[in-house]
Amino acid sequence: VAGHNTAAVITKLTVQRASRDSILLMHDIHLWTVDTAAPTIDTLQKQGYTLVTVSQLLGSTKPGKLYPAA
Repeated sequence: VAGHNTAAVITKLTVQRASRDSILLMHDIHLWTVDTAAPTIDTLQKQGYTLVTVSQLLGSTKPGKLYPAA
């Protein structure tokens, strides 16, 4: 979330905006994203979300190909 680079703020906003079939993209190049991964995952799982990888969600994918039906 641009302009909100603290783990607490990112966790709060991510959890608030999560919904069924959401895809959360988190880049590990930002330290605050790394710091927020565990609390975000814990909170979402406590709320009943099941987290899966992109491969589990879409199956085999190819670089550069679009998957609009996902």
